[in-house]
Amino acid sequence: MFLHSARRLLLCLIPLLLACGAPSPPEESGAASDWFRPAPGIEWQEWGSEAFARAVAADRPVWLYVTDRSSHWSHRMERLTFANADVVRLAMENYVPVRGDRDRHPELAFRCAEAAASAGLGGWPLSLFLTPAGEVFHAEGFLPPEDAEGRPGMRHVLQAVAEGYRDRGAAVRAAAADRTRALAARFAAPREGVADGRLLEGIATGIRRGFEAGSGGPVPILGAPDRPAPVFLLLWSHRTQDAVLASGVARSLAALADSAVHDPIGGGFHRQAAGPDGAVPEFEKPAATNAALLLLYLEAFRATGSERFRAVAEGIGDFLVRELRDPRTGAFFAGRSAEVLPESYGTYYTWTQEEVRSAAPASQAKVLLLHYDIGARGEIPNHSDRNVPVVAVPVEGIATGLGMAPAEVTDQLRRGKDALRSARGKRTPPPVDARRFADANGLVSRALLEGYRALGREDWREAGLGALDRLLSDHRAGSGLVSRLPAAEDPGIPLRPGDQAIVAAALLDAHEATGSTRYLEAAGEILESTLRVFRSPGEAALLDVAPEPGRTGLLGAPRYPVFDSDDPAANPLVAFALDRLSYLQKEDRYHSEAERILRAFAGLVGSRSEDSAGFGLALEHHLRHPVRVVVIGPGESAATAGLTRAAFQAYLPGKMVLTLVPGRDGDRIAKLGYPPADLPVAYVCTDRACAPPVFEAERLGDTMETFALRAFTAESLTDSRSPR
Repeated sequence: MFLHSARRLLLCLIPLLLACGAPSPPEESGAASDWFRPAPGIEWQEWGSEAFARAVAADRPVWLYVTDRSSHWSHRMERLTFANADVVRLAMENYVPVRGDRDRHPELAFRCAEAAASAGLGGWPLSLFLTPAGEVFHAEGFLPPEDAEGRPGMRHVLQAVAEGYRDRGAAVRAAAADRTRALAARFAAPREGVADGRLLEGIATGIRRGFEAGSGGPVPILGAPDRPAPVFLLLWSHRTQDAVLASGVARSLAALADSAVHDPIGGGFHRQAAGPDGAVPEFEKPAATNAALLLLYLEAFRATGSERFRAVAEGIGDFLVRELRDPRTGAFFAGRSAEVLPESYGTYYTWTQEEVRSAAPASQAKVLLLHYDIGARGEIPNHSDRNVPVVAVPVEGIATGLGMAPAEVTDQLRRGKDALRSARGKRTPPPVDARRFADANGLVSRALLEGYRALGREDWREAGLGALDRLLSDHRAGSGLVSRLPAAEDPGIPLRPGDQAIVAAALLDAHEATGSTRYLEAAGEILESTLRVFRSPGEAALLDVAPEPGRTGLLGAPRYPVFDSDDPAANPLVAFALDRLSYLQKEDRYHSEAERILRAFAGLVGSRSEDSAGFGLALEHHLRHPVRVVVIGPGESAATAGLTRAAFQAYLPGKMVLTLVPGRDGDRIAKLGYPPADLPVAYVCTDRACAPPVFEAERLGDTMETFALRAFTAESLTDSRSPR
């Protein structure tokens, strides 16, 4: 993506004349290079000690270029800037050029983004200039090869930075060290406190305040739709029975579904909106973003019963399975890129009036043009007649204006969208990023399994389990952990605790969906290893990469991910998974480990409550033992299946559902304290009490809701204790 803002020097000693402002980069011409292949010429090094040893030996700065493979602007930089002979020459004569990938090295990308933010930059790609010690002294975003419109190009920047480093090296290094220390101070260090209900209420207040700053509208969610704040607000509105908050979140999600980031024809969402008005999306469609939004819209459907939210959710899930699932392995690809060529940017997803009229019969085309505001002038730069389909006139407005029944308008829209989908199928789609990341596959598996539970989608269940089984087969690294990419493909990537937590959560979902203990055991092994590998001696908090002596520069400062960001916060994710494992296994030690993690940050998160939704979800789950529904009955019994299905589909945030088969699961039934049963039966319990046994599926949902309401209102959130 490209969110270019003011360029600023990180070191005033380097005499670059940079202009402020946020204009779009100039257009380039010429043929595209291969999508996945870096442009020839610059001999890029991998990030690591070898590159910095070369920089020390040659006393050259390191040019660290961090790209986002799905980003249109990264492709333009590749084809336009790196194909320039002067840029290649300056890079090879004056620098040790190092290439980083945002998705392969998110721990590095996060630090680069923080360094760039201090210079007024955001988005991808990024160029950081580092001393041989790995300390940042200058940053840039997208740059064309030559100066344009009063702004410097890459050739100018490379020459000026090299001259500044050569002529004022000592001053540059000293200032870079100061900058790096300041950057390290931006990383939140653990601060112990009390992880209780008062802290949770403070977090909820801060998140709600941020939400209401957008007047209950789409602004907070549209800015980062795949972050956990809207999920937390849905949970909080249910816990507090706050209808006003629930209505505000629902309006925001409806607005998001009507906006430019939603693909109403093919299903799924683009990464985010670009520009202040949000009229044009960043057209890439990442798997992880869509998985997070699928979980969100499924939760919203459960909470509200809205068929609109159900339709949006089904569109997301069907997009993931149809377009991003590898038919050979069952794993999920990283995402679909934005268009590569500048002349085709946005064309796959956008429409002219003539294209709509050609694709659909006149009656359907008329409704489509009104509904999606497809006019003679559109929003795409250099394609002024192309329109991003956004919902401008609702069904009721069209019905009134055209004198039609709302049901007739809905039918015309449905058939018209089918026609547009068929027409779009004849276009050449943007390329797919075929890499298989552990976190994306874990998130997609989680979302599809939740879709199975909420909607009964058996096809999604099979797809989610297939991806998870493949992940366990291909991603197992040493020490009981999972590798970011398949272990045989790229063994040099650091292991990350967030990946472990997401995969462990998916395994626990799979255990609930199947009853298979192998998923439960694998989750336990991963979480045990996570605690062992990612902690420094004597600490409770988890680092973003395993501690390693001798790290300097960007990776030298320890980072403990706890706040919501583009990179999911590992500490609350691990705490949440540990508590869930504790509740499923009835093992206090996992609950105690979650307590240690949450306490380690309890004195910190209150100062940034608006960025602590992930922590809030983990803390709420920790303080309140969720309702656990245990169905016991023969595995092939229709009555057993009916009870399980009813438990899955009932709306009760955080609930856990286990289906246990006498004989196969006899020891576990005894450990959990349930009596033998002659007939299929469901037990609805918290840690303190159980409802009477339920034998009829049609009664189970009401029993769960009534029992949970009585159990949770009987205890004060502020007085909640660790459930044991």
